[in-house]
Amino acid sequence: MIVLKWNKQYQDFVRVTGYEETVAGQAVKDGHYDFYLGGYPNQRIAIWQQSTNHITQEVLDKLDPLHTIHHIGQEYDRRNDQVEQAIE
Repeated sequence: MIVLKWNKQYQDFVRVTGYEETVAGQAVKDGHYDFYLGGYPNQRIAIWQQSTNHITQEVLDKLDPLHTIHHIGQEYDRRNDQVEQAIE
């Protein structure tokens, strides 16, 4: 999990580390932020799922060339392997 915080001075997200990251991460796992989340429109979920299949490391590199906020983890790799197997 990556925890980001809005920095007013830089007008950008900055990564939170240490104790603050640990506390925020635990709050997410415990569901403390769920109350503030809205539902995703069901009529658009298929489009979103199809679109996310095209997010590659190359796309992320273009969006964040300094690699400050993203990382493709095992979950993406598993999904990508499933997509590749379906294509074969």
